[in-house]
Amino acid sequence: MNSFLLFNSKNTLLILLAIILLQSTVTMINDGIDFRHLLPPGIAIIAFFLYSKQTRKETYLIKALFTLAKQISQGKLEYRITHIPSDAELSTLAWNFNSALDQIETYIREVSNCFSEAEQQRFYRKPQVRGIKGVFADNLGYIDNSLSMMEENYLSSLKESLFSELGQMKTENMLSSLQRTQQDLATITQQMQQVESITKTASNIAAESGASLASVTDKLTSIIEKIEALKTSSTDLSKSSKEIGDVTSLITNIADQTNLLALNAAIEAARAGEHGRGFAVVADEVRRLAENTKNATAQIHSTVNRFAKASLSIVQDTESMASMTDESKAAINQFERNISQVSSISMETYGKVVFTQMVGEVTYAKVNQMIYVQQGYRAMELGADSPAAKAVNLSHHNCKLGQWYHTGIGAQHYGHLPSYAKIDKPHELAHVNMQAAIQKLSDNWQSSQSIQAEIVSNFRDVEKYSLDVARLLDAIIEEKKLFESGISHDNSDADLF
Repeated sequence: MNSFLLFNSKNTLLILLAIILLQSTVTMINDGIDFRHLLPPGIAIIAFFLYSKQTRKETYLIKALFTLAKQISQGKLEYRITHIPSDAELSTLAWNFNSALDQIETYIREVSNCFSEAEQQRFYRKPQVRGIKGVFADNLGYIDNSLSMMEENYLSSLKESLFSELGQMKTENMLSSLQRTQQDLATITQQMQQVESITKTASNIAAESGASLASVTDKLTSIIEKIEALKTSSTDLSKSSKEIGDVTSLITNIADQTNLLALNAAIEAARAGEHGRGFAVVADEVRRLAENTKNATAQIHSTVNRFAKASLSIVQDTESMASMTDESKAAINQFERNISQVSSISMETYGKVVFTQMVGEVTYAKVNQMIYVQQGYRAMELGADSPAAKAVNLSHHNCKLGQWYHTGIGAQHYGHLPSYAKIDKPHELAHVNMQAAIQKLSDNWQSSQSIQAEIVSNFRDVEKYSLDVARLLDAIIEEKKLFESGISHDNSDADLF
């Protein structure tokens, strides 16, 4: 193209100039040398010189434009046309190309810098639209909006990452806490069983003590009655002793009088002489009899006095014993009331201990199910081969709740209650849905919305059936309280219908 332009511009002028010079030379040869014949060639030479000078400027710009186009085709935008002649026809085009390249380079640099900073999460570097025109400025505005959205997404991702990490930490800690709670509940249940046994023994002892105390009270009452009778008898005996003393006093007086009469008879017999000798003998015998009677009466009186003193002492001791027995009876009655109250408290405590143990056992079962569900969520995070996945890949007979339900404490203590049999079905369905969700981890669930929806549905059912299990476990507590008096683990105590 460059050769074509040269041929159609400079070469053409050279040919015309040569023709003019040849014509002027022929004219001067024919007509002779004349200054007027030199004027056209001179003008032509001057015109050719001026044209050549302008052509060199245009040719320079054309070559520069070709170079610029080549640089652009190679993806190099640094090249600029320099030394642009102001009087060249293509100068405006050259300046426009330079300005366009400035726009493009600035646009690309702004885009590159903004996205480079955005890759480093430095979203404060916004595209500068100053000096940018037209579609470039519009696109930078769009890019600014895109960067703002990227910043929002980045901040959202940071928040989601934080919440995800916190959620994972919460899940791990909650699972760990539930496992520790599970161990604590197992320990509490074991201890409550021992406390129940001890409390039941204490309650039985209190009941037996109450019965024994009642027997002692009855016997003490009988003793008090006998002491009262003894007190009455002692009083009567004291009165009888006084009466005997009075009789012995009377006998003593009679003996004294008899002795006096015998003495008078002996005196009268002595006065009678021989005629009164026999009467004197009788009088002596009567006197001796009176003396013997007096002596015997004195001994009897002495004995009766001692007996009276002993009877008085017995009466006083009996009265003291009666007073002490009354006080003892009052103390024993108070003790009996205390024992009765202690027995009542022991029975009430035993009932509360049994209820607490029952709540602990049922709570232990509910915690086992909660841990099972949390292990399922953990398995979704860690994968199908994780320990958590293996922990939930159990039948509803072999998990901890299943063991508690089928062969453990649950079956022993609550198996006869109406709601107990209803637990098995939702428990089984919870396991079925959990295992169905875990099996889907082996499929391409990351890119399949349908599989993800199925997993969510499975876990929703797991939560639903687990809630049903928890409600039924709560129901057996109420049934245990309602149907069984005294809250006993002995099935024979239950009166269900």
